[in-house]
This record gives sequence, structure tokens and C-alpha cells, in this order.
Amino acid sequence: MFVGLINVSPKTEPSPYNTPPWRRSHRATSPDGLFTAEIAEAREHSMSNPTVGTLRMSTGLEVPQCNPAFIWSDDSRYLAVPQWIRRFGLFMRQRMLIVDVNANEIRASRFSHWLMAPKRFTDGQLELEISSSLGINWMRSQRLVIDVRNTLGRFKLVPSDHNTTPTNT
Repeated sequence: MFVGLINVSPKTEPSPYNTPPWRRSHRATSPDGLFTAEIAEAREHSMSNPTVGTLRMSTGLEVPQCNPAFIWSDDSRYLAVPQWIRRFGLFMRQRMLIVDVNANEIRASRFSHWLMAPKRFTDGQLELEISSSLGINWMRSQRLVIDVRNTLGRFKLVPSDHNTTPTNT
């Protein structure tokens, strides 16, 4: 018995799986060519959600629970990398880490969102696409811009219990 054709309409929104927060790996060299940052293997933090892995830098720095949507500043001093944290012990959210390679320190934002995707980092201005309060799949139309040079002191200094053995990669 013929029931009829199934109406399958193509998805009109682009799939998130080919965007930086869902990358399986990512490697980026600083604009001056002196440093590299890499997440060699990332996995979904939960089914069909963005990925998480360990950031390893050529300076020897290793930071767990990072998202492979990281970018370098145009002056090669900073690396902006989203890091997954638990909010209220339940919800996976992201805070923004700023790695200062000159000072060999990491600073973490005091704010968090379901998802943060760095888009541009020029002249000390970090531009982030951020999710709305509705959840990970709804992005705000207005981007958040952080003046890193003038506000980094307000970010929380991350304790230096991370690996700092330089690598040759």
C-alpha cells in the first residue's frame, strides 16, 4: 500500500558541526611565527554538543577543558581560548581564558556563557560571539567586545599549577 511521499525539507540554517566550537582538533601559529597552540584531539563534552580537549602550547603550557575555537591576537602576545567549567556543579558553560605568553600567565573571565566563540583579536580588542541565555544553540546578534589591554587586570589569575615544560613543536 502506497502511503505517499515523506516531506523532507532541507535545513535552512547552517550546521554547527563545521564551525570552530565543534572542531575535533585545531592548531594555530602566532602571527609572528614564534608560538604554537594546539588541541590535538577534542571530543564532544556531551552528545551533539561542542568539543573539549587539552590545550598544549609550544611554551610548555597545558590547560585542560578547553574548546578548539581559540585565536591569537594580532601582536602574538595573547591567545584567547574558551574553557569549559561547571556552573552550580551542573551546567557546562564557558569562560574566556587569555594566555599572556610574555608574562607566562593565564587570566580567566569572571563571566561565563553557554558558548563563546572568538571571532577577531586585533589592536587589543577581542570580539566574541556569545550565546543567549536560552542556551547553546541561540547566538546573540550583538557581539561582545573586550578591551584586553585595559580590562585584563579584572580577569582572575589562574594558579600556575599547569605544566610549563617547553616542547619543540
